[in-house]
Amino acid sequence: MSNYWNLLCRTCEHVCPFGWNRGGDQIKQLIPHLQLLADCAVQLEPVRDILDYHLNWKIEFPTDLVEFARIHHAHDLIPIDEYGVLYAACGTGYSCGCCRTRLSCKKPNGHDGDHGPDEPNRLCVGGRDSDHGEKQ
Repeated sequence: MSNYWNLLCRTCEHVCPFGWNRGGDQIKQLIPHLQLLADCAVQLEPVRDILDYHLNWKIEFPTDLVEFARIHHAHDLIPIDEYGVLYAACGTGYSCGCCRTRLSCKKPNGHDGDHGPDEPNRLCVGGRDSDHGEKQ
């Protein structure tokens, strides 16, 4: 079964759309190198045509990834799958005690206790509170 992964900036709540099938592990390994990726894209831009023409070395940096890396490289980043499950998170489904919305557990794999939010008495205001008491 496919499972597509993206990169979430938890600082800004912005997602870089990788769409990498089963790519959570690879995206996690890429995170420490995002600054280097952004710097390389900027530094190599003036010589891209020379490298391509004379060395047949075509360099293509995805614009959205480079821009994301430039802005968010020092932020709190984590892979997130197409279902909203964070990398290394439990991911078990449960229902919000207030509005019965189906959610995925964002606690670490193998956690103790239930799969609900860390603040079990917090009301979600009828489903309008997007995090339902959970910090991503």
